[in-house]
This record gives sequence, structure tokens and C-alpha cells, in this order.
Amino acid sequence: MPARPCTASRSDMTSHATYEAGEFDDDAEAADLLQAYEAKVAALERLVGRQALEIEFLKGAWRARPRPTSATTSVIAGPMASALRKDAD
Repeated sequence: MPARPCTASRSDMTSHATYEAGEFDDDAEAADLLQAYEAKVAALERLVGRQALEIEFLKGAWRARPRPTSATTSVIAGPMASALRKDAD
């Protein structure tokens, strides 16, 4: 069987030599770090979303709470005003 001619381009050989030298390891580490950061950001976004829902739920519960009926609800408190004009002076 005859030998096949080399069809690899010069850039392919350079890339292979760069890979063999370990220079792509930095790129792989950076990609792994980026993936880890993206996972952390996604987890924090989920946490923030859950907390936002909890806050909205608590706001609704606070507004819908029963008000005490035995307490005075008027801002003005004290003795009633006299109906007689002479008592007003």
C-alpha cells in the first residue's frame, strides 16, 4: 500500500505543536473556571429569585393580616366635645 501524502496544513501542525507544548492547558483551565463561575451565578440567581418570591409572599400576608377590632381605630381620642356653647369658652 503506497504512503498517503500529508494533507495537514501548516496551521494544523502549529496547533498540534502548541498543544503538545501544553499551551492549551491555560485555555482549558480558563474554560473550566468560566464554567464554574457560570454555575455559581446561576445558583445565586435562583436563590435571589426564591428570596424575591418569599418577600412578595410576606408583603401580601402582612397586608392581609386581621386587624384587631378591640383597639381604638380613631386617631382622635379623649372626651367628647360639649354641645353647649357656654362650655366651649
